[in-house]
Amino acid sequence: MAGRKVVTVCSWQISRDIDEVLPALHVLAESCKNIQKIHLIDIWWMKDELLQRFLANNTNLEVIDLLGCGDITEKGFQAISKDCPKLKSLMVENTRFSNAGLDAFRLHNNNLIEVNFSQCNFSTTCLNAFFCESTSP
Repeated sequence: MAGRKVVTVCSWQISRDIDEVLPALHVLAESCKNIQKIHLIDIWWMKDELLQRFLANNTNLEVIDLLGCGDITEKGFQAISKDCPKLKSLMVENTRFSNAGLDAFRLHNNNLIEVNFSQCNFSTTCLNAFFCESTSP
C-alpha cells in the first residue's frame, strides 16, 4: 500500500465481528506507509495503540479524521502532536482529548488550518489560546 495516499475506514461499513476486523486493521496499520490522509470514522473501539501504529509509518500525514473514535485518549493525541508535524486538518469528536492535549497542538503543530472539535470538553480559555495563537502571523 506504499503508493496509496488516502486511507478511509468507517465502522458502519464493517458488518463483521470486531474480533475479526481488529486484526485486519492492525495489518492495515502496518502496511500503510507515507499516506497523507487518514479517515478512521466511527471506530468507537479503536484504542491508542492502533492509532500509534498508523502514525509510526506516516509522518507526512496532513489530514487526520477521528470522528466517532471515542476511545482515543490523551496518549493518542500526544502521539499525533509529536509524530505529525505536517498536520493541516484534525477532526475529532466526543473524545478524551483534554485541555493539555490542545495546548500541545498549539505549541507543536503550527500548520493546522482546519479543526473540528465537536463534542469535546475544552475550556473557553484553552480554546481562546488555541485559536488566537493559531491565527497570529
